[in-house]
Formats: sequence, structure tokens, C-alpha cells
Amino acid sequence: MGYAEALHPARREKIWQTAIKYLVRMDVVMRDGWPFPGREQFAVAVAYLHLQLSGDKEKAKYWIELFDAQRISLLHHQEWFRKWYEEVKRVVGDGYVADLNP
Repeated sequence: MGYAEALHPARREKIWQTAIKYLVRMDVVMRDGWPFPGREQFAVAVAYLHLQLSGDKEKAKYWIELFDAQRISLLHHQEWFRKWYEEVKRVVGDGYVADLNP
């Protein structure tokens, strides 16, 4: 049994809604400061969280395309980050995954 399943349903729902609320806030902060050096990697995180929390493929696609436009090598990031990127691209992309070589 996972952590989420162990929670009381009302508590689990409150945590879920809070996470989505902060994801919406992050969208606003990111849009206001885009492009801002050092924030590019957060675009992948926001895209991934949109898929995981709300299932919003359009917002996930929006953020992953902004990241791709920066042309940053994925080799500059940890393996978990590359997996998040690849998952988003698999779900919302055209099957293209950015070249891992700089």
C-alpha cells in the first residue's frame, strides 16, 4: 500500500487540491519570468506535474516546448530529470526526444 492509499480519503483529496493550487501558482510565476536564466529546468518539472496531477496535456505540451526552444542539452541534468522529460514527450510530443548530445 502506498502513502496516498494509506491516507483518509478526505485528507488525500485536500493534499491533492493543494498540490494543484500550487501548480497553478507556479504556472503564473514561470510565465511572468520567462525566459529567466536558471528557470528552464522548471519548465520540465511544471510540464511533468501537469500530466501527473491534473492530466492537462495542453499545459504540459506548452511547457515542454518552451524548454525545447531553449536548446539545452539533457546531459546537463540528472537521470530523473531526463526521465520526466522523456515521459512528457512520450505523452504529448510527436515522439521526438531532444538529442542527448550537446
